[in-house]
Amino acid sequence: MSKQSQILGALRVGLVASCTMALYEITKQICFPRLSLVESHIITVFFVGCVGFCITFIIRQREKDAQQEQLRLATIVQQSDDGIISAELDAITSWNRGAERIYGYSAVEALGRHISFCYPPEKRAKAHTFLQRIADGETIERIETQRVTKNGTIIDVSLSVSAIKDGTGKIVGGSGISRDVTARRQAQDALVESERRYRSLFENMLEGFAYCEMLFDDCGRPIDFVYLAVNSTFGKLTGLENVVGKRVTEVIPGIKESEPELFERYGRVALTGKPERFEIEVKALGIWFSSQPMVRKTDAL
Repeated sequence: MSKQSQILGALRVGLVASCTMALYEITKQICFPRLSLVESHIITVFFVGCVGFCITFIIRQREKDAQQEQLRLATIVQQSDDGIISAELDAITSWNRGAERIYGYSAVEALGRHISFCYPPEKRAKAHTFLQRIADGETIERIETQRVTKNGTIIDVSLSVSAIKDGTGKIVGGSGISRDVTARRQAQDALVESERRYRSLFENMLEGFAYCEMLFDDCGRPIDFVYLAVNSTFGKLTGLENVVGKRVTEVIPGIKESEPELFERYGRVALTGKPERFEIEVKALGIWFSSQPMVRKTDAL
């Protein structure tokens, strides 16, 4: 509890006690006007003792409730899987079990050290700037950066940091929540690399490739398909350009009437999931094609 809060609490208790005593004196004069001085003093002492006991009981109960709440919050902090760290502007003051798990340092090893000790060497010079932002009252929400663990492993972490203020509103430190996002970043990097490799393979295939979404009417009959992606070879073989996002009936007018077999076969593959291989002449283009439609996902070829 801050000093300011203690002063305000004492003032409130004093005000309540003063009002209670004033009410007591008025009540005594009205209800017991003929009491002797000794009897009056005895009743007054008894009343003051009762009031003091009640006030003391209330104060202690509130302190107990506050301590229990602090204990509950401390337990939540300690049991959190996220690293929760608080620090003055020059030293770490708290380090929970989540921080121990993420960084590998025990609380005993971390307390009292400068927060930059878990920065990678090349980032430690930026620690002062980071702390200055906190000292200026800035709240930092969910930034991703890197930190180093006790065994020297560089990990990716998501950080949220806010200032800690004393009872006068002065900023005396910062409190931060850190989450290890290394696995997520590795998965993202693997996905980006996979997509890069797929795109390279896709663009350098010798065969024309088109990824399409099949469209059906209310009766389940295939009526059209939309080009979602095509490679460069597809354009070279067909002479078609800028087809992505367009329907084939828009790109090649009259194809539905001249090549109904194409729609039937593509529709069947989309519905059954079984690939087919066939040759067909697209009369509008004057080209014979060997086609092998297959399903990539629902209603797409």
